[in-house]
Amino acid sequence: MKKIVFSILFTLISQITWAQLDSVEKRILSYNTLHFNQYDSILNAYNQHTKDSFNYFFFSEKSSNFIRAGKYDSAYYYAERGLKIAIQQNDSSQLMAFYKQLGNGFYYNIQKEKAKQAYLKGLSYRRGNENNYNVAALYNNVGGIYADFLMVDSAEIYLKIAYKLFEAHGESSYPNMLQAKRVLATAYANAGKNNLAKQMLLEVLQEAKKVNLITQQTASLIYLANIFENEGNIKQALRYSRKAYEIQLNQSNKDVLLASTSHLSRIYGNLKQYDSAYFYSALENSLRTSIYQDLIAANVSKMEVEFETQRIKDEKKIAIQNEKNKSLELEVSEKNQRIIIGIGIIIFLILLSISIFFYSQKRIQKTRAEKQMHLERTQAIIEGEEQERERLSRELHDGVGQLLAGVKLNLNALGVLDNNTVELLDKSIREIRNISHDLLPEELKNKELEEALKSLCSKYNQINQFSISFIAANISPLNTNTKKHIYRIVQELLNNGFKHSGASQFRIELKELNNDVLLLKYQDNGRGLSSKVLELSTGIGWRNILARLEILAGKVSIDNTKGGTALIFKFPR
Repeated sequence: MKKIVFSILFTLISQITWAQLDSVEKRILSYNTLHFNQYDSILNAYNQHTKDSFNYFFFSEKSSNFIRAGKYDSAYYYAERGLKIAIQQNDSSQLMAFYKQLGNGFYYNIQKEKAKQAYLKGLSYRRGNENNYNVAALYNNVGGIYADFLMVDSAEIYLKIAYKLFEAHGESSYPNMLQAKRVLATAYANAGKNNLAKQMLLEVLQEAKKVNLITQQTASLIYLANIFENEGNIKQALRYSRKAYEIQLNQSNKDVLLASTSHLSRIYGNLKQYDSAYFYSALENSLRTSIYQDLIAANVSKMEVEFETQRIKDEKKIAIQNEKNKSLELEVSEKNQRIIIGIGIIIFLILLSISIFFYSQKRIQKTRAEKQMHLERTQAIIEGEEQERERLSRELHDGVGQLLAGVKLNLNALGVLDNNTVELLDKSIREIRNISHDLLPEELKNKELEEALKSLCSKYNQINQFSISFIAANISPLNTNTKKHIYRIVQELLNNGFKHSGASQFRIELKELNNDVLLLKYQDNGRGLSSKVLELSTGIGWRNILARLEILAGKVSIDNTKGGTALIFKFPR
């Protein structure tokens, strides 16, 4: 009857306990959500403030905290974000760390095969990182999963490698080394090798006592209690479980104390000592709540410190950037001033160029006008000279010539003429006719230029001391004005050559170039002339040549390379 009553009482107490536990869990989850939102706001503020990618530390912490909170999708998300950055930076050390983090999420979410694959993927980056702590941790985690799968041989291989790697890291990794040995003992226990497992756990317990590793002592005692509990030796299990609890009672490690209280609660329940079971169950719930609160508070505080530190750094960066911006603004302002000055100079130069251009145009127009006036004046003078030549030619021919002829007739009629007087009168009449002919050649009126020049050269050839050759072929007809000016130019050239060159041989060549240019070439075998002498010449004959050349828009050049004088004239048709 007592057993029935005690059983009913335990059932009622248990229902009350689990209802209270559910309420506690809800409060914890609510508290957890609140602080994770605070965590997010801090991290978001951090990101907005720095405008940089997440730091490895924040991704790792965020992922770890979500694993503890049981929010595995979020834990995976942040682990994968860390992996993405590590891949971009080709950081093999961080790749191992975040694959371990990802594997931890899978493991606690009871996806142990995925966890194993993540751990093995992390180990694929171990080359060059053999001394990295994560390598040993990954071997230990893979070994632990093989232990869970009861694959003792594989677990033994990985855990022994982990043990050696932890051992190589020295005293700082001594707890991990003992943990690897303890996990291997668990693998032996799962495989039914309880004696070997108990022996190894007792070794871990003794080694942990030597170096005062409270957590390893407690964990070894709990695992020993589990083995004895599974064997049905509840008293021995209770003995080791109470030792674990007593060791942790005055310690600050609430996680291990939580494990020991949970184990004691279960054992006392199996022993049907319900008061003790309820006590340890309530203590377990209280510890769980405290652990969650401490965890969230610590993380938030840590994040706030990190954020404040980063904020101060960023404020310094912003101050430096502001100084740079001010310097840049000053530089831009100076540059703009230089640009404005440059634009002003350019505008000034443009205006100056326009002024110079218009001034030059006016000068050119003035020069052209003056040149045109000069040309017209020269042309008028030349035409006046020609008219005067015609008048003198007529006067000499019709006046003086006729008078001399009349004098000859009268003297002849009087019978007073002798031979000398007749010869003198005839010579005077011929001279006057020659002068009249030179002043107004008859050839220009009735013949083309080619024939007129040929006649001129033939007449000069009659003077014995000169030899004049004339070459011309197929010259197109020219207007009277052009014929007259070219004829006079040749006439002046020959007269100057006769008087000043000392030449005995002359050559006149006339030909057309491409039907648009008439070429006249004068050549003698005299003393020769330089272009400078011609430019400085003040002789009337040369000035007349240049004046006629200007009227015809012609050009002249001198070539004395072969001796004597060679002048080349070009006239546009």
